[in-house]
Amino acid sequence: MTANRALIEEVTARLAAEGDPERAESQQRYMKSSMPYLGVTLPRTTAIAKEVFAAHPLASYEEWRDTVLALFRGATHRELWYVAEELAEWRAYREYASRLESLSIYEAIITEGAWWDIVDGTAAYLVGGLFASDAEWMTARMREWSVDPHLWKRRTAILCQMRRK
Repeated sequence: MTANRALIEEVTARLAAEGDPERAESQQRYMKSSMPYLGVTLPRTTAIAKEVFAAHPLASYEEWRDTVLALFRGATHRELWYVAEELAEWRAYREYASRLESLSIYEAIITEGAWWDIVDGTAAYLVGGLFASDAEWMTARMREWSVDPHLWKRRTAILCQMRRK
């Protein structure tokens, strides 16, 4: 695995330092989440993430993929899921995000995250963005997903069309 550990460690430490336990409790209750929050607002989480991404550029598709998955799968708090999704969407890595092989990353985020706060953005922006790479291939995949037993894959098959005309 070629995940950028420095990026992961820095973003984790910076978010932990900004955490607000009272807000964290409220966020967790609102989301009905078993995963705890640090108590960092989404705008602040995004700002920290972007600063850290700029300081730790990723050199290859493999490093980007592995870092996204390591952030997501290694998350101890929900904000780190949001950072993983932000990294997957970040403009510097659009070329990587638009590769059809990235669907397996998004599928992992969707099936393992399995809640609207992580699935909806992944579906609309990341999965939906893959239609520009190969609409025919993606249409076939989303037709499969539309009848999949996994609720969140079915939801994605609908939401991925939101930004298409």
